[in-house]
Amino acid sequence: MISGILSVISALIASIAAIIVGIFGSIAGILVAVVVGILVPLLVLGVPLLMVMAVVWLIGLPSARRARRREPDEARLMQEINRGLARMENRLNSLETIMMDDARSYSAR
Repeated sequence: MISGILSVISALIASIAAIIVGIFGSIAGILVAVVVGILVPLLVLGVPLLMVMAVVWLIGLPSARRARRREPDEARLMQEINRGLARMENRLNSLETIMMDDARSYSAR
């Protein structure tokens, strides 16, 4: 009788342990599937994308250095354009004055 009770208790303990192991096993399986389902596509897509971005950055780096060297030239060019536009504005003002004077002298006749 005692051996029967012990076998029932041990069977209950074994079944409870099996249930716990099964629950943890299924949770672990789901977690592994989710992690693999997320990490593998990220690695497959992310690593080549990062490599392309690194190559573009390395190729673009010398042009950025050249652009910094060109900044003084571009600033000088913009100043020359600004001076030219200011001179053109002065010429237009002079022409307007001449035209207004001619219009007044023509109307006075």
